[in-house]
Amino acid sequence: KYTLEDLKNVSGQILDVGCGGGGMAKGIKAYRDDLEVFGIDISINAIKVAKKHSDGADFQIGDITKLGKQFNDRFSAVVMYDVLEHLDNPGEVLDNIFRILKKGGIFSFFVPLDGSLATIHGWARRLGFIPKLKYAGHVQQFSENEVIDLLKNSGFKIEEKRYSQYFFSQIVDFVFFALLWIRNKNIPYSVETYVGQEKGVKSKIVLIIKSLISLISHIESIIFKSFPGLGLHIKARRS
Repeated sequence: KYTLEDLKNVSGQILDVGCGGGGMAKGIKAYRDDLEVFGIDISINAIKVAKKHSDGADFQIGDITKLGKQFNDRFSAVVMYDVLEHLDNPGEVLDNIFRILKKGGIFSFFVPLDGSLATIHGWARRLGFIPKLKYAGHVQQFSENEVIDLLKNSGFKIEEKRYSQYFFSQIVDFVFFALLWIRNKNIPYSVETYVGQEKGVKSKIVLIIKSLISLISHIESIIFKSFPGLGLHIKARRS
């Protein structure tokens, strides 16, 4: 919803960086068929899943930091979801996103604020309990100010901030990763990839549960959207 708002006046080509199984890129294309939607990810398996039913989007294996000069000033918008927290080099990635955007281009993205005191994970981190570091690959636990500083250092002008993932969402997220920590064993792929690959009753049940959690999270985020939450949605511009 926030991304579609950010892309309201955008035309031409957009790129989803770290697109995973392609769910968001396909969703954007479904609502905005006039846009040329591209997705890149370093995961061969994720791109394989995305390409099964591309729904009009173009998915390729790729690394944002290795896109050549031919991509300079190419895209009208870049979108990115749940990626920045996985990166050892977030500043370098943001610099490259700035580079491939056209002047005046939009950068719309989502990042969890695992280091914020407005979150359960933030308080757990203060106690030394960081299950998402090991079981989600969150090598960064950002606060809002840290994200803002990274964007400004790369040259972006921030136009809008919105929030999501409050009480119910945070409890589900924290309990899920706490259970993985207790289990001492990770799952081999994301829920999205699992649903895309597996068939049968079990995958359908997982999809129903995922959809219900998403629905409740969405309603919760509408009610409390003015308050800081676990999720930070930003619209920035290459000025």
